[in-house]
Parts: sequence; C-alpha cells; structure tokens
Amino acid sequence: MRVMRRGKVRDPLLMAIWTLVTCGLYWVYWWRTATRELNVALGRKEFDFAWDLLFSLANCGMWTLYVLRRVGDAVVEVQERWGVRLRLD
Repeated sequence: MRVMRRGKVRDPLLMAIWTLVTCGLYWVYWWRTATRELNVALGRKEFDFAWDLLFSLANCGMWTLYVLRRVGDAVVEVQERWGVRLRLD
C-alpha cells in the first residue's frame, strides 16, 4: 500500500503578502519548494528548478508560464494517483 505524503499547506494570501514584502524572493523560494515536493510526489524528476529559473530569466518570464502549466498538470496527476477528488462547492 502506498503512503500518501502531503506537502506543506501554504496560505495563498500570506504567500502573496510575503512575495510583495520580499520583492518576489519568497515566490522564488515557493517555486523551488513546490516543485521539489511535486518531484517527490510524482516519484520522478519532472521539474529542474535551476534550469527553469535560468530559462525564465533568459526570456523575460515567458518560460515561467509554461512551467506553471506543467505544475498544474502535475498536481492533477498526483491527485488522481492518490484518489483525491476536487470539490466544487
């Protein structure tokens, strides 16, 4: 039986506040941490933070949009694998 290991739950409002207060540095920390947790949950190295950050800086953030799309897809994959249902109420 597979044991589900949940990542740390972060408050989106506090994340936005910390991102503003730190001029975006907290968002970079969050990005690194979230993709690391997703790699563990997926059981494979889907995201390479250093490469994604470097490539995002090189093309003025456009790569970030692509990575965020992949993060969303990975979250859905993990939810389906663990049998988590999305509640829309």
